[in-house]
Amino acid sequence: MVKLVVRDIVGDAHCTFPPDGDAVRVRIESALADKQAVVLSFAGVERLTSGFLNVAVFQIYGDYDSAAWTRLDSAIQPVDLTDDHAAMWRGAQARAKQYFTDPERIARIQREAAGLEAA
Repeated sequence: MVKLVVRDIVGDAHCTFPPDGDAVRVRIESALADKQAVVLSFAGVERLTSGFLNVAVFQIYGDYDSAAWTRLDSAIQPVDLTDDHAAMWRGAQARAKQYFTDPERIARIQREAAGLEAA
């Protein structure tokens, strides 16, 4: 098991910038490739966005078949989250799973909502 401290990787208490999320994702993917579980600590993180979480963590779900998602949920354990950040984690995780289950459907719904495609 490897512990990754998000604030240390990002170098800031504000986790909002997608390239910072990329840096976190690379570290998570490396640990998973080595068959290590990840404890992802959010200690000291003051600001967190769902966009950051999507890039940092939940894009990884697209690399796996949906049958593996339960194992992935167990392999990446967030700790030291505020209540608001924990709720954000759960929401971003649910949306990622929904998206990667049927990305074409989600893209079509988004285009329809934006008025770019007839319903």
